[in-house]
Amino acid sequence: MNKKDDDGGSPWLRGVPGVKGVVPPGRRLTKEEPRPTRWSASGVRGVRPPGGHGPGEGPATEWVLGTSKKNRQKRERANLSKKKGEPLDPLRPTAGVTPDPSKRADDPSGIEGFLKRLNQFVMADPPTEEACEDIAQLITQSRAPFEVAVGFAMLTGATGSDDDLRDRFHAALERGAKVFYNLARRLDPTVEIPRGLVIRTVDTIFYDLPDSAYQVPFAFATLAFLETSELLLRDDPRYDDQLAEFEAELYAQFVESRTLGDAPLEDLFPWEPRRRSRGRG
Repeated sequence: MNKKDDDGGSPWLRGVPGVKGVVPPGRRLTKEEPRPTRWSASGVRGVRPPGGHGPGEGPATEWVLGTSKKNRQKRERANLSKKKGEPLDPLRPTAGVTPDPSKRADDPSGIEGFLKRLNQFVMADPPTEEACEDIAQLITQSRAPFEVAVGFAMLTGATGSDDDLRDRFHAALERGAKVFYNLARRLDPTVEIPRGLVIRTVDTIFYDLPDSAYQVPFAFATLAFLETSELLLRDDPRYDDQLAEFEAELYAQFVESRTLGDAPLEDLFPWEPRRRSRGRG
């Protein structure tokens, strides 16, 4: 049927005034003549796509170009996930929904925010090198993720920017970083891992971690710090009063008046404040 007769026109279009031919979308009849529409029937003047869409518009075109509503929402979600501290738009109504009933306005945005407070506390008055040795030994030998992460925050605060100390405790700092980022990634999948840090090598110490550790991580981290500071900093008289005050502040914020289900966290994470000042009774 595509064979043309002697007068050069298509047999099935013979006698139709103004029609040069019918071709698939996207083709032109001649190089000199632009096609009137991108939809169909090039060469037929006055033909337009049905409906309210103009040439190059409609769901099919949006899908091809990636400008559909669904793709646009996916890009917006991806952009929001890169902005730390900003809530991710769930793209659906959330009235009356509380994703984490135990979260308070003054809580850190993540476990990295909690450990930063410990880091700043130790950095303000670094412990002795003997205490750093004890902390490094704890990091390299412990199989408790929160204990290692807390020790890592303390050791990074103690070493600061001292290259000699960082070289001296390199092995402990590297293992602490692996455990910290492994824990942070389990709590927040959007956490970015530093290039070259293979966190899966410490996966085994997370196997026995209870599910409640991911529900109330600040409480677990608080108890780890209370126990760690008692063992590692108790012999340093500079930390007597300020450490007791800091410990009480953490316990009050992250354990007291909070619950896990129906159980008060104070029952699950008991701690008795100790008077640190020596020679005062």
